[in-house]
Amino acid sequence: MKNIKSLLLLVGLISTSITTYADDYALINSYPLFTDMKTVSKQQTTLEHMSNIVMQENKDQETFQKLEAQFEQTIEGLAHGDKARELKGTNISELRRKLSRIQIFWKKEKTTVHNALTNNRDSEQALASLHKLSIKIEQLNTLYKKSYTRYKQRSILGSIVKRHMNTKEASTQQILVLNTIQ
Repeated sequence: MKNIKSLLLLVGLISTSITTYADDYALINSYPLFTDMKTVSKQQTTLEHMSNIVMQENKDQETFQKLEAQFEQTIEGLAHGDKARELKGTNISELRRKLSRIQIFWKKEKTTVHNALTNNRDSEQALASLHKLSIKIEQLNTLYKKSYTRYKQRSILGSIVKRHMNTKEASTQQILVLNTIQ
């Protein structure tokens, strides 16, 4: 009897974990800002590459300009949407506020970074600016993850309510069928 209980518990646990994984996978694919969330995390790599260029003896300004343009277009796309990059943009005030702060910060610090590219004397300030920007991007990434967590919680709650309503409707229909048969 004890073995049967253990086996049933194990089967229940496995089926629950498989169902949870399937639900999570479905939620990730239906999350409207999923591409935006992935793009934000890629911006960390872009900033690291920009920092590496600033630290180099012979600075590759052409590559830096491409990375800079990519970064600026991406931040703009995250705020307002960009069909070419498949970015939806957001109406979530917390995310928009953070994106706006990042844009303002970058506009202020951009000259310092450009000076470091042309003159080797401001490299430390430029690296500090890029590091601060990287921290701001990480905070933005955290906000996107919080948004996804809220989306996931609402979806699961909605699913539970829907199942409950369907079960309640089904039991009501069964009672009505039984009443008409008797």
